[in-house]
This record gives sequence, C-alpha cells and structure tokens, in this order.
Amino acid sequence: MLAKSPNPIETAIRTELGLRTNVGIDWKSPRASDDNAEYRDGTFLEVLGLDRLKDDLRKFWPSRGPQWDALGVTSDGKVILVEAKAHLSEMLSSCAAGPRSREIIDLALRSTKAFYRAESSSDWTKGYYQYANRLAHLNFMRQHHVDAHLVFIYFLNVEDVRGPNSATEWDEALDDCYSKLGLAKKRSIDCVHSIFIDVA
Repeated sequence: MLAKSPNPIETAIRTELGLRTNVGIDWKSPRASDDNAEYRDGTFLEVLGLDRLKDDLRKFWPSRGPQWDALGVTSDGKVILVEAKAHLSEMLSSCAAGPRSREIIDLALRSTKAFYRAESSSDWTKGYYQYANRLAHLNFMRQHHVDAHLVFIYFLNVEDVRGPNSATEWDEALDDCYSKLGLAKKRSIDCVHSIFIDVA
C-alpha cells in the first residue's frame, strides 16, 4: 500500500501531518522484503525501534492487539500508525476478549477515555471497539513520550467491496462513531488524522 517513493497516499499523509519537504518517511511496513507483513503487539514496537516499550505494552494490553496496516517513522522523529478502511462495515466491531484479557482492556480503555475526556458512561467495547483500541494505543505511545500520530485512511470508490463514493459517507459514519464513544467533534483529538483517498 505504501511504497518508499512518493505516491498519493504518502503525499496526503505528509500534507496532513504538515511535514517539511526535507523530512522523509521510512515506511517500516508493509515491505516486499518481508512479504508485506502487518505487525501487532511487541513486534510492531520492534519494527519501529521502540523495543524498550514492550514490557509496558504487555501490561497495558493483552496479546492480539491492533494489527497495523502500515507503520512509519519520519526523519524528525514522528511515529505514524496507519489504519485503512475501504467499506463502512469495517468500522464496526465489538470486544470478544476472554475474562482475564477483558480486565486489562477495560482498564486501558478507562484511562484512555479519561485522557480524551470522553463521556464516562460511553461503552468503548461495543460498536466501534476497533476505533477505540486504536485510540488506546495512540494514548499508550504518547504517554510514553513517543511523538505518535494515528492516521486513518478512508478509501473512496473501491468497486469490488462497494465502498463509499464520497467523503460525506465516511463523515457520517465518523459522526456516529464519535457520538457512540462519547467524544467531542471528530478530528478534535490531537494527533488523530483522517485522510480520504479516491482510488478512481
């Protein structure tokens, strides 16, 4: 999805993050050299050169956490976590963790809700759980003094999955997402970015 040479996705990310022209992005994944693997848990930290945080992540979140569509590091020290969507249904999910893992997840989500000043009564384990756990991992990174940025890429006109044809359709879904999570207006969270890419 993301090559080392400039492409529309990278250009959009650079613009959204306000990167200077002399700042490069080293895309750690996906790469053809490792079969375009996508990473999660401690492995995604290794790929980013953040091995020092592996023990802390194990305490923060159980195994089988978010699997990132792309991971990058800029030459000025920013870490880019990418989640990409082509269809509205991909936004919907609920937590199916067992009791022991659920205890850890609930604690992480509570601290993240407090950090983002979400309504305490909102349930982050149902409906938009995937979005919520991505926010939790962004919070984890930033609490550990990593200049991390969470980039959601929303594709338009992906015909084989009959995805949205306009950014408006994604916007309506994001409005619902933020409402259900008890958050303020979308795009109000620092270091969370939404990018719309028309594949047509």
